[in-house]
Amino acid sequence: ACGCFNSVSCFLIIFSDCILLCQVVVLGDFPWYSPATFKFKTCKMPVTLGYWKIRGLAAAARYLLAYTDTEWEDAMYACGEEPPYDRSCWLEKKFTLGLGPFANLPYLIDGDIKIVESNAILRYIASQHNLCGTTKEEQALCNMFEHVVFGFRNGFVGLCYGPGYDEKRPAYLKDLKENKLPKFVEALGEKNFLAGDNITFPDFHFFELLDQHLLFESGCLDSFPTLKVGHALVLSCVALLGQCSLYHRCASKFKRTVYSLNSGGLLNCMTDLLFHAS
Repeated sequence: ACGCFNSVSCFLIIFSDCILLCQVVVLGDFPWYSPATFKFKTCKMPVTLGYWKIRGLAAAARYLLAYTDTEWEDAMYACGEEPPYDRSCWLEKKFTLGLGPFANLPYLIDGDIKIVESNAILRYIASQHNLCGTTKEEQALCNMFEHVVFGFRNGFVGLCYGPGYDEKRPAYLKDLKENKLPKFVEALGEKNFLAGDNITFPDFHFFELLDQHLLFESGCLDSFPTLKVGHALVLSCVALLGQCSLYHRCASKFKRTVYSLNSGGLLNCMTDLLFHAS
């Protein structure tokens, strides 16, 4: 009986120590612990991100999935290369994936969770990896820049897809340098990232837009050292993935255009500027 008691006692001590260790890990009492460096492996199915075979609205989500070391698959749809740019590869599957009445590209499927809309996708990924701000101020600024950056994107897309690209390009570039970029410089101030000293999901979208504008006009950031540093800083963060750097991982092993071929202005100025792994 005494031996049995001792065995039970040892078990209870070991079990209680295990519980204590779990509590310490969950509560983050170890100074070296962070969700990004200490992960429990699960048998979860890979996340699927669906979009056209371009950077477009999916680039930032691809960066975010790679940065968070999420296991994911790129479901890419290639439209026809000649007018009317056949989209049947997507349209035939659009309402077969269980995406609901608002089915659209991009979409994200994570088990039973199926969502569309690029900002919703970014926020969903970020919310699982503490990339929505760590303080109330950061969270508020993260919410704000989510929409500010998207507005910045829409202005550029309007130029690229709209008529009269050649005529409108000089005015857009002038406004970019005199209005749009100075506002971001002022908003950044002394911060490392848009919302503060911690990277949040709008930084990935902003990084992609700066990258696109560098393709659009290679010297557009020359007068904005703060933005050049910011672009390099995000790139350095995402490059921490080592040999499979984010910049190349998101490009995959094929050439990918920035926007689709039916964007008139972009077809004239950027279809040869492709995003691909070296």
